[in-house]
Amino acid sequence: MPSLLRSAPAPARTRPDARLLPTIPGYELVKRLAVGNQFELFRARPAGPVRQSSADYVIKSIRSDVADRSLARAILQREALVATSLAHPHLISVFNYQLGEHESDVAYLVLPYAPGQTLRNLITQGAKVPVPQALWYVRQTAEALGALHGGGWLHGDVKPENLIVSDQGHVTLIDLGLARRLESGECHTGTWLAGDAAYLPPEAFLSGYQLTAAADIYSLGLTLLHLLRGAVPNSPAPLLDNWHAAQDLRVSRPDVSREVATLIAKLTSTEPIRRPLVSELLATLSRLEIESLMQW
Repeated sequence: MPSLLRSAPAPARTRPDARLLPTIPGYELVKRLAVGNQFELFRARPAGPVRQSSADYVIKSIRSDVADRSLARAILQREALVATSLAHPHLISVFNYQLGEHESDVAYLVLPYAPGQTLRNLITQGAKVPVPQALWYVRQTAEALGALHGGGWLHGDVKPENLIVSDQGHVTLIDLGLARRLESGECHTGTWLAGDAAYLPPEAFLSGYQLTAAADIYSLGLTLLHLLRGAVPNSPAPLLDNWHAAQDLRVSRPDVSREVATLIAKLTSTEPIRRPLVSELLATLSRLEIESLMQW
């Protein structure tokens, strides 16, 4: 599985013309939703003689100006493989995909349209997220990770940007393109880093280390920390800074209980073996969520 250093600066490229939408067989592209370094997202609906009013699909396709299309195609292929092998209410699904046989072929995924906003957007809006709500978001994410880990996959890129929350509070974990098979050579650290460096666990930066499901737990712990602090990092923070942030959280957020702060410290432990398993984490989150609701 090719790796991708998400935090590395991408070469300067001109953004695609917003007026021009690519052609995807069988679908009518309605609106460009987002443009990333390698992919574009479009809201779409099935094409046909009778136009459907709702556009309930998202097309994820490779940008036309991407130089290394083989890497982008491998990421799409991995996302399609993982999403079609697992099904969970809090995990993004893939309805259809086309990868093509040649480098110039159109490659894309068809995903369900998930209305809402990312947790990163929620954080950057400056709103103070209540403790019960933050625990609820993280519990739903942990349920999705439980399905992934149970299916033998490491997500590898858990962060607020990859979590979509609906107006009703339903959380969906997206972006499965960097997932790796647990207990395989794909989880062996080496020269390249896969994921967002600001959310990677310390062991991901070591050479010759075998990543485990605990790597996702660390990233989830940082997500909870940033959700409660109301701020996201622009670059990786020193490990000691993360530790101090977890300890000092109750100074800026007195409504955060000592147990919640202690949980965050466990989730972001520098030693993977000290981080809880998903099953243990879900039980703790459920209990703390109830307790925080009673105190809210």
